This record gives sequence, structure tokens and C-alpha cells, in this order.
Amino acid sequence: MLSENVSTNTQAGIIAQFDEFFVETGKVELSTSFKEFAYQLNENEPSEAFANKYLNDAHLFLKRVDAYRTKEVQDV
Repeated sequence: MLSENVSTNTQAGIIAQFDEFFVETGKVELSTSFKEFAYQLNENEPSEAFANKYLNDAHLFLKRVDAYRTKEVQDV
């Protein structure tokens, strides 16, 4: 968010702004909104299956964000 000169104050604000500046613009491609991804922790019962799926999704998210950031730094 700082690379986009976006002021961040709260966790909910960061989540909403990430969707606005990165997901909705297509800079970072996700299969769902970042809000849905982040808040699925609140909507699912704790289980090994959910934990494994969430961890795999988190690795994929990190890979996509890292690829975006690497490209941005190289283009500067």
C-alpha cells in the first residue's frame, strides 16, 4: 500500500484499500476479493482441512503479490 502512496490506518481499511488499488484494477489477480480471502478465518470452523486450504491460498497470494512487486521494482 505504501508503494501506491495510500495511507493505511486500520486492518479493515487496509483490506478494503487492497481490493480497490490492487484486485479491482487487475494488478493482483485473485480468485475472490481480498476481503473474502482475509475474512474466511471468521467464517469457517477450525479444522485441519480448512487450515491446509488457507495455508495453500496464502502461499498463492504471496506468490502473486511478490511477482507484482518484483515487476514494479524492476520497471522503475
